[in-house]
Amino acid sequence: MGFSKEITRKEAYELVKDSVCSLLCCAETDLTMETDITSDLGADSLDKVSLMMEFEDKMGISAPENSVHGLRTIGQMGNPLFN
Repeated sequence: MGFSKEITRKEAYELVKDSVCSLLCCAETDLTMETDITSDLGADSLDKVSLMMEFEDKMGISAPENSVHGLRTIGQMGNPLFN
């Protein structure tokens, strides 16, 4: 993956939280690193792809198409963003 800038784990977590709340219409205060976006928030595979595309746009990164497979929690969603 090519990053346009390095970000901290906290910055990646905040980006994921903001994007998840926007896409899935949930309260940011309800999210933790362990929140499961599939079982807790009802996200499907298309939602995950949409989130990764948003991360790519915001961070100037290019992630492999299969990078969202197996990612379930808010913390896991931020891992591909953290360098």
